[in-house]
Amino acid sequence: MRILSTTILLGAACTGAIAAQCDPSLSFLAGAPTGISLAENAAVPFDGSHVYFTEVGLHTNPPAPWSSPPFTLNFNIRDEMVASGAANPPDINAHSLGQDWLLVDPTTARIDVPVDRWGVLNFSVTRTTVGAPNSTVHAEAQSPDGPGADLFTYTLPGSTLPSELVDKVTRSHDSREIDVGTGLAQREVDALDQFMSLYTLDPALLTTLPITPMYFFSVSAATVGQVPAFWWNGTPPSAATILMMQFTTPSAGWTPPSVFKTFAEIGLTQADDIDALAIDLANEQIVFSTTNPTLDPILFLDCSTDFAIPEPLKDPIGTPVKTKIGLLEGDDVDAVCGIDPSVRAGSLTNLNAWYYFCGTPTAPVIPAPANPTVQASAFKRQNLGTPQLVTQLVGWPTQTGVGPGIALCTFSPPGMASPLLTLGSSFRNVTPVFCGDPKRVVINVPLGLILTNFDFDLRWWVADLALTEIHDVHPLRIRL
Repeated sequence: MRILSTTILLGAACTGAIAAQCDPSLSFLAGAPTGISLAENAAVPFDGSHVYFTEVGLHTNPPAPWSSPPFTLNFNIRDEMVASGAANPPDINAHSLGQDWLLVDPTTARIDVPVDRWGVLNFSVTRTTVGAPNSTVHAEAQSPDGPGADLFTYTLPGSTLPSELVDKVTRSHDSREIDVGTGLAQREVDALDQFMSLYTLDPALLTTLPITPMYFFSVSAATVGQVPAFWWNGTPPSAATILMMQFTTPSAGWTPPSVFKTFAEIGLTQADDIDALAIDLANEQIVFSTTNPTLDPILFLDCSTDFAIPEPLKDPIGTPVKTKIGLLEGDDVDAVCGIDPSVRAGSLTNLNAWYYFCGTPTAPVIPAPANPTVQASAFKRQNLGTPQLVTQLVGWPTQTGVGPGIALCTFSPPGMASPLLTLGSSFRNVTPVFCGDPKRVVINVPLGLILTNFDFDLRWWVADLALTEIHDVHPLRIRL
């Protein structure tokens, strides 16, 4: 296909020493770039006042703070806190850009996905979370590195996606896949936002994002005393108060932190501690969690009225989401982000960046099993000035399982199984670095196709060497 004559790079560097028979990250959002913060812990080499960024895909190098040329938009949040009087900056305990999409009926606190739409809640849990038996969270709680630095995806019920993907929890990132370490010194992701990384995309996609983003955050109860008094605007200091900053211009940087919502305005007490936060500024809605074990671990708040009372977030029939995602009493969500990539129109701008940023899974030619054992994801990125599309396959054929085989990535028109172009193929590695032997293809995207609404499908196929089983992975609908 001449329109996509590209440089194709096969990321087959997945050879290594761990056992192949381990749980892979079977999510269509596996490897999504993410802005995270980690809990303050002297035993691990991460600063709780930093925002770290994971790159597209799975990695064996640790995430790093934001890197950009001087006098450009940045998310060097720790530096901004220091510049605003915090000589010893507090631990970031939750954060959001306010660009979350929360598909919730504000009158019932129930998930409400409009017709022909789909959305997810991405989340993390505390390292002490146990998880309900047979849940994805519980499986991670049994692993040596625990669940605290893993990221999970809950696909919202009512989403217009293949049914086997809906109302399910998958792991999108293992702690080893963002390289925050393994072993007894368990790490803990305590804040996530998946809109920050969109600000690294090509200039055309940057026009779909607010040019003066806001940064909303809370600080941990243990570090409230490190917050300069003027940040509180005369209100009582509290780890349950939401603070905010706003980027102004590249030369002026960020405004000093100030109060967005006090603890009282969101129905909490001064002694509470917000440890997860997703803000849908356009619709005046918040999903959050606290460390208070007497409160539901995933709460919803309609902010369109003053002094609203938070309610447990529920599915469309009224079941608490905490139950749907596999949490027990005493378990806690400590990071959350809401995303809806299904519509072109944006909420804070004219376009929705996620609509163009990630691949949407569609129905495969060969019907998928109820519990898929192989999955693919795809995201855009900017690499040395070149827009690229990165697609990744993870997992093994359902029947033949782990063993020698092949993986093939093809390009085809939307909804058509006949591929026009083979983008890459490789043999499977039965002793990979990461579970599920991830395979990757990187495609350079011609500048003239950016934001042209040119659609196509990326299709991954896996098979054993004898071709006794050919597995058609959920095709990914790509929109340039």
